[in-house]
Amino acid sequence: MGGCICKPQTAAPWPDLPPEIAGRIFSCLASHEDRLSFAAVSSQWRLAARLQSPLPPPVPCINLDHGTYQRLVDGEVRRFPAAKGYSAGASFGRWLFYYHKGSGRCFLRAPVSANPIELPTHYHRSCVDFSTAMAWAIREQPPSVLTGSGMEMKIPTTHVYTDIAYHDGKLCALSRREEIFCQELFTGDGDYMIHHLIPAVDHDMEAHPFIITNRYLVVSADKQKLLMVRWRRRPADQRAIDMWVFEADFGKARWLEVKDLGGQVLFLGRSCSMAFAASQTEHWGPRFRGGNRVFVLGTEWARSSFEPQPLFKKSYIPRYCVYDMTSGKTTLVSLGRARCTKTRTSGWFFPSSENL
Repeated sequence: MGGCICKPQTAAPWPDLPPEIAGRIFSCLASHEDRLSFAAVSSQWRLAARLQSPLPPPVPCINLDHGTYQRLVDGEVRRFPAAKGYSAGASFGRWLFYYHKGSGRCFLRAPVSANPIELPTHYHRSCVDFSTAMAWAIREQPPSVLTGSGMEMKIPTTHVYTDIAYHDGKLCALSRREEIFCQELFTGDGDYMIHHLIPAVDHDMEAHPFIITNRYLVVSADKQKLLMVRWRRRPADQRAIDMWVFEADFGKARWLEVKDLGGQVLFLGRSCSMAFAASQTEHWGPRFRGGNRVFVLGTEWARSSFEPQPLFKKSYIPRYCVYDMTSGKTTLVSLGRARCTKTRTSGWFFPSSENL
C-alpha cells in the first residue's frame, strides 16, 4: 500500500480579510446583533466596521415590553441586556428606559453606550413619565435639557396631546384637534418662546363610534420637514387602514396633504416614530424596499377598534401592519409564534451601530 503525505488543513484566515472586503460584508448586515458579532471577531474587523461611513441603519426591532424584543429579520425573540436588579421597559429611538424596582431609579441608555442619562423621576408601572418621552424627542440635546435642569415646560396644558417631536430646535406637541404648539428650548436664562403655529386640519372624515383615530408626528428622513400621520381602521373592512399624511407649512401656518412620501419609509409608534430614506432600507430585505410605506404596530392596530364583538381571535392580531401609500393596500404581518394581544404594550426600537 502506498503512502500519502497530505498537507494538514488549516482554518480559513477570516480575521485576516482585507479591510475593504470585511467592510463590504459588514455593510450588508441588516441586524444590529449581527453587526455586534462581526465587530467582536477581531480588532481588524472592528476597525473595518468603524471605517464604514455613512453606515446604513440596522433594521428596527419590536420592543415587546417586559425586557424582551423581537427581530424583524427572522422573528426571533431576545432579551435586552440589563444589570442585576434593573429591567428594560419602553424604548425611545435608540434609547431604552431602565428602572430599578427597589430604588425606583430611572435612566435612559443605548445598549452600546456606557453612559446612561439619569431621569428626575421614579418608576411607576402604569405609565412612562412625560419627561422620558420628552427625553426621546430631544435626545440629541445636552443632558441639562434632557433632565429638565433649569427648564420649564410652557406648552399649554388645556389641550390633550397625542404626540411630541423635536424639530428644528423646537419641541413640538400635537393636540388631539391636530393643532401644533412649539416651544423653543434654552438651557440658560431667558424666556421660553411659545408659537401656536398651525391650527386644526379641516376635514370631512366621517366619525365612527367604534373606530379610534390615531395621530403621530414624524420628522422626515432628511430632518427638513415635520409630518403628521393620521390613520384609522377602515369601517367597512377593519383589516385595512385608511391613512392621511400632512406636512407642516410653518411659513403659512397650515397643513399640506402629502400623497407621496418621496421614497421614505415611516415607522409609527406611541413612544417614538421615525422616517428612513428608501436608500437606507434596501439591505433590510424585500419587505422594506421601494419606499412609500408606513409601518404600524400590531398592538396599536388591535386597540384602534372598540367593536363590542371582537372581529379577530388573539392569534390573528398581527405583529405589525404595512400601509402602501401608492396602492392604499394594507398588509398584516405576523412574526413566528410570539404571543401578541391587545393588552400588551409594544413599541419600535431603533438600534444604532455607533460606538461599536
